[in-house]
Order: sequence, then C-alpha cells, then structure tokens
Amino acid sequence: MIDSRQKELAKKYKDLILEGRLSGIFLEDADLRVWLKAPLDLRALRVSERDGIGEREACDLIKERERSEWRRYKSYYGVDLEDLSVYDIVIDTSRWSAEEVCEIIIRALELLQPH
Repeated sequence: MIDSRQKELAKKYKDLILEGRLSGIFLEDADLRVWLKAPLDLRALRVSERDGIGEREACDLIKERERSEWRRYKSYYGVDLEDLSVYDIVIDTSRWSAEEVCEIIIRALELLQPH
C-alpha cells in the first residue's frame, strides 16, 4: 500500500520529495534519486542517541533489521539493496553535516534544470 501511495503522490504533485528505502527504485520517473549511507558504527551511534540505548544494542538492531529488510525486498520485489546503480547520487553522510547534504542535493537538482 505504501509503495502504491508513493507512486500516486509522485504523479499528482510536481515538486515532491519522497523518502523510503525503495522509493528510488519504484519511482522510475524521479528527477533525482539519492541514496544516503553511513558506516555502521556511525549509524549505531545515531540510533543510540536517538533511542536512548547502548551503541552495541543499536548496532545489533540495525544488523537484524537490515537482514530482514534485504531478504524481504529480494523476495517480494527482486530488489538487491547492494546494487545502488539506480541512484543518481550516493552520499556518505559521515562526511557532511545534514545541512551540507541538503546543499549537495539542491545543487544537483539545480544542475538538472534547463538553462
């Protein structure tokens, strides 16, 4: 249902940002597809701080969730999340602040506009 709803929204609205693990794969006519990544230890730290749990527990939860999601996506959709070739940009968020990541994406969108 979520996948279908995202497709509906993408057709209905011109200027729209859709977020989701599979959004970049399912929205074939997206202007820009961006994958945000970070090393496991940094993701665990972020989850730890957000959820008030230990980093080790956060790391274990991330690994468990990813294994489950990757199996499910492969089984339901035939999607391999290790293949990032459908994305126009892959950004390692450990290198830049949230604001800088936004600037990178905005600049990429500007470069796509006809001059």
